[in-house]
Amino acid sequence: MHRLDHIHFSGSDSLPLPPERPLRSRRPVAFLPCSTRIASRFADSVTVDPFLIWLLQGADLDPENYRAASLQRRLAACLRQLRAANGQEARRRLEQQPDLLPTILNALLIGMTGFFRDPAVFERLSALLDERLRTRSGSGLRVYSAGCSDGRELYSIAMLLEERGILAQSRLTGLDCRQQAILRAREGRFAADDLEGLDPKWRQRHFRAEGTGFRIQSKLRYSIEWHQGDLFTHRERECDLILCRNVAIYLRPARGAAAWEGFHRQLALGGLLVTGKAEKPPASLGFRFLAPSIYQKVERVGPIEKRVPASTLGGAAGIFSYS
Repeated sequence: MHRLDHIHFSGSDSLPLPPERPLRSRRPVAFLPCSTRIASRFADSVTVDPFLIWLLQGADLDPENYRAASLQRRLAACLRQLRAANGQEARRRLEQQPDLLPTILNALLIGMTGFFRDPAVFERLSALLDERLRTRSGSGLRVYSAGCSDGRELYSIAMLLEERGILAQSRLTGLDCRQQAILRAREGRFAADDLEGLDPKWRQRHFRAEGTGFRIQSKLRYSIEWHQGDLFTHRERECDLILCRNVAIYLRPARGAAAWEGFHRQLALGGLLVTGKAEKPPASLGFRFLAPSIYQKVERVGPIEKRVPASTLGGAAGIFSYS
């Protein structure tokens, strides 16, 4: 995708969207895996319906990444979507109608999100980003949302950066494994219910009515790169902020640890990681707790963490002193 930061926006939403590389639905793979038992923290092993494993492999996702019990709990939702009595019937229907694959994958890997979700988290995050910006001399931030769903959290960050006049200088990337989620995020269209609870000032400044719902301004839409993919293979670098909320809780412990390790590598020193309320990256990997759901990358020197220099934080040593 080409960056469009050089385009001047006059506030009009009539500009055409840039050409996008089409996202194609993959036909499910034509074979079953050798094993349908996956390790889980809930038991020594949990039997997963072969249909769910086949479905994930058809979307180029590794079933071994996920907690077995979490997958199996979503079987009923997938069967309801397909009006199927069991996994075998569900598979037959998908083989006959492969275009339904994105919808069923969405039912399996359900995404929960919202604009400025958890206001206390965003209030604290906003202050932390301001401190980081003080060292940038007008340059923007690099922000990565892994498991971005329909983009509402990343659009919330875009609004904060636009209010500070640095959106055009920033690089924002959203990643999700679900085709439907990425398509919706890229379109930036939301129902009225999606904006429920959003402060009216954000709605007035950054949305316009369209049909029975709303569409986010083109300036914000053009500022974000959206990718369909797997967080274990996608790579960013020197990020100032990574958002990954309520994803690790669905991963096997070993894969969750691999995800945290990957995020640590992709963050700049002093960068911030936002997680779900029930998620906690290991301190041994180089994360320091700052506030509920917010962690900071610190440099690892053997078993001892090296404190981040105050210069990296814009002199905000007091703000970053939580332990």
